[in-house]
Amino acid sequence: MQTETISLKEAQDLCRERKKSGKWFGVSVVKRGDGSLRRMTARGGVTKHLKGGELAFEPSRRRVLGIFDAKAKNYRFINLDGIVEVRTTGHRFVVR
Repeated sequence: MQTETISLKEAQDLCRERKKSGKWFGVSVVKRGDGSLRRMTARGGVTKHLKGGELAFEPSRRRVLGIFDAKAKNYRFINLDGIVEVRTTGHRFVVR
């Protein structure tokens, strides 16, 4: 796996692009609540487990991105300001 260093803005854009395209990606994020690291395999565009209804907030205002976590089989929000690493096919991007 090839490792590259990218900026936080580039990592955020990469996560948004992968979500929009519906492609799988790995991400490591520092959680806001307790500062622990969360690693997940994520994908955007998954609607199978939705129950209906709307969000009570605007994700972009809270600087989060909604994705589907494959391991937990649940929807999660990732803290866009806490991205540490993004993994895509054959590439590992570390945020400097």
